[in-house]
Amino acid sequence: MKKSIVASLLLTAVFTSMIVSTANAWLTPGYWKTHFEEWETATVNWRGIVSSNAEAYGWLWTPPRGDASIILARALIAAILNLDVAGHTGGEALVAAAASHLVTVGIGTNPSGSGRAMCIAYAEQLDNLNNDLPWTMP
Repeated sequence: MKKSIVASLLLTAVFTSMIVSTANAWLTPGYWKTHFEEWETATVNWRGIVSSNAEAYGWLWTPPRGDASIILARALIAAILNLDVAGHTGGEALVAAAASHLVTVGIGTNPSGSGRAMCIAYAEQLDNLNNDLPWTMP
């Protein structure tokens, strides 16, 4: 009996700490694509990059295969979800600039030259943001 109570308390403590750490953390594209139930019915401001939650979900599962626009889209979708669903603040200017660039080049266009370079630069900084690391504007 005593062992089961201790085990139960330990499991409760571990589960509670997981909830607290997730609630305060910025989350990555990998998290959001496997937790669609947390945002599928939310109203999300996609800033012109996609038209719906279902479309964004599809892009999260699309392998980039070297296409910088898809790499950027996946990082940007996670950042938007962190702001609009998880309620985080900070990074709004980076998200707006990255979304503007992605609207210009288009998702799935495999841009080259400076368009590709900017996609990669924005994606790297959004990746830092989504991993709660220091970031800068490209």
